[in-house]
Amino acid sequence: MANFEINKSVQVGDTSNADLIRTTNILRDLGQNPIVTTEFSVEQDGILCGIEESLQLLKNISQNPNVEIWTMREGDEILKGDVIMRIKSPYSPFAIYQTAISGILSSCSGWASAARQCIDVSDDIPVVNFGASNIHPNIVGLMDYSSVVGGCSGCSSILGGRMNNQTPVGSMSDSLVLIQGDVIDAASSIINKGDQNIPVVILVGVLGDEIEEAVRVASEFPIRGIRIEPPEGRGGLRPELIVELREKLDQIGKEEIDISINCDITPDDIIKLIDAEDIWLQSKSNLTDIDENEKIKSRRLIQVIGVGRFIASASPFKINTNIKEIDGNFVSKRGVIPGYVQNKRLEKIKIRKQVTH
Repeated sequence: MANFEINKSVQVGDTSNADLIRTTNILRDLGQNPIVTTEFSVEQDGILCGIEESLQLLKNISQNPNVEIWTMREGDEILKGDVIMRIKSPYSPFAIYQTAISGILSSCSGWASAARQCIDVSDDIPVVNFGASNIHPNIVGLMDYSSVVGGCSGCSSILGGRMNNQTPVGSMSDSLVLIQGDVIDAASSIINKGDQNIPVVILVGVLGDEIEEAVRVASEFPIRGIRIEPPEGRGGLRPELIVELREKLDQIGKEEIDISINCDITPDDIIKLIDAEDIWLQSKSNLTDIDENEKIKSRRLIQVIGVGRFIASASPFKINTNIKEIDGNFVSKRGVIPGYVQNKRLEKIKIRKQVTH
């Protein structure tokens, strides 16, 4: 389980909607603190995320013997209308966390679901999240964590890597090329001075043509891969550029060098890349050589897809929060059916020093 660094302001209820805090104050003055059962449900299909962080937050009240919690699992596929969490608790200690829990589930499920949209169309090519520069730094780790829950193979931020127990991806920035003035010098610095525990992947196309620089670097150094970040001002990501790059590397005997991309790519763009790969593989087929055909079919045009903004900018999910029971009596506000919404995938949670299902 990830260690979520929950801010003190969240723990004391400062991020709560003020009307909830005012309600608890009024009830306290009246001497009322009923046992309420609250259900959290979703309004769209996707991937559930935020459960583990919510449970960590609820540790503050879970020692109360009157508190019971049921949830679905982190990473579960969810459908519109699913109850994803049910909490039975004295009202006052729970109320200060109601807003935070709804927000955690809303944002994290949005990020995880956006990641899954990319995964679903990537045809088993690993997808990594490079969205850290597109979101407020206070929530970068949570966004990266959620993207991995959604199926991403990795993420780019140091905090995200720590939360996912992974090494963050990305060994070379465009700054190194700009400062050193040449991709060959930058590549030499990465190989001789960079982190020796990660694969050597060289960024090309910062100062010159992507294909020309890739051929120069691949001819000069023993590297794992080439990364390109096609600028929007030069036409952005074009499948034909990837095909040409792959062909040029193959022609100089560098079939083993991986190609990765990192840009403002969307699921629709990924589909176009997969289509281009299919056309490329068909063009390479040799009907007279069965063994060679099988070898060609196993090749990929791209080895890693880096997603820049799509996951980070995902819309939050709509989370409905409804009190369904007060002191053993079913209740509901207008428009909501009284009583519990059944969901066989809800599991009762026992929280002590660590979260277990």
